[in-house]
Amino acid sequence: MGMGAARACLQAGLNTWGVDINPDNCRALLAAGAKGAGPSAVPFAAELDAVVLLVVNAAQVRGILFGESGLAAHLKPD
Repeated sequence: MGMGAARACLQAGLNTWGVDINPDNCRALLAAGAKGAGPSAVPFAAELDAVVLLVVNAAQVRGILFGESGLAAHLKPD
């Protein structure tokens, strides 16, 4: 998770969720006011109006959205 970007979203008053494999980062984001945080976005994907991915390359984006546990299949339809 890009903690700086997530905190900026919170400061802007946006409903914010975060994903990180490090539980300490998730706890920190929750303490900052996030609606949810965890190792996967699938549990809260249907709540999201937009998704911001802060990763290294297009392969990671494809994996996150369309991989084995792809997020795209869990997002709201419109």
